Amino acid sequence: MEYAKIKHGNIVIYKIKFDDINHIKLLDEIYTHKTFLFGDREYNDEKIHLPGIQMTSDLMVGDETNIIKQRGYNTCKSIFELENIKKSVYSGLQTSWIYISTPTNPTTNYHDHFLFSPKEKGILTHYTWIYYIQVPDNCTGKEGHIFFKEHHAKDENNDNGAFSFFPEERCFYMWDSGIPHRPELSPNSTIDRVVIAGNVNFNTTVKCSIL
Repeated sequence: MEYAKIKHGNIVIYKIKFDDINHIKLLDEIYTHKTFLFGDREYNDEKIHLPGIQMTSDLMVGDETNIIKQRGYNTCKSIFELENIKKSVYSGLQTSWIYISTPTNPTTNYHDHFLFSPKEKGILTHYTWIYYIQVPDNCTGKEGHIFFKEHHAKDENNDNGAFSFFPEERCFYMWDSGIPHRPELSPNSTIDRVVIAGNVNFNTTVKCSIL
């Protein structure tokens, strides 16, 4: 498996491009699910304190959605084993979600995915991944960028010490789940930012060497 690394200080982002995902079908599955759950709402009620539209994809059973969820887990597992040659994954967990950020979305903030899931509070996350199905257009400056900061800065909701890049459509990115990050808003865009993302937790064993 070939992948690139985006590095900044102690932060490493792994990147792979997927050219074989049917985005037309995937977007149709996502927006059908979104309409069923949220109607024509463009972002969560501010009382919920969540940016954009966030909805679980664990319960979605669309064909293309299932493909990308499985691809996300398998890719994380492969990269982990390539980067940690003395370890082997013998089982794992994944939870995944859809995030839609419309041009009218007013909220973004730094966060991490250290905790695996709100429902499984005792489980920690090893890696977080995100796949960009659709990226915003007409962006100026750093609109549409994704920002990352060092672990110790997670409680500071500003861009001091952060680095960013504009994510590529059809690209999969994976990073240590404790790294604070945030997506920048894109008020000048004519289309939504649409991603599917996941948290993974691995059970590993040490590979035995044969003498």
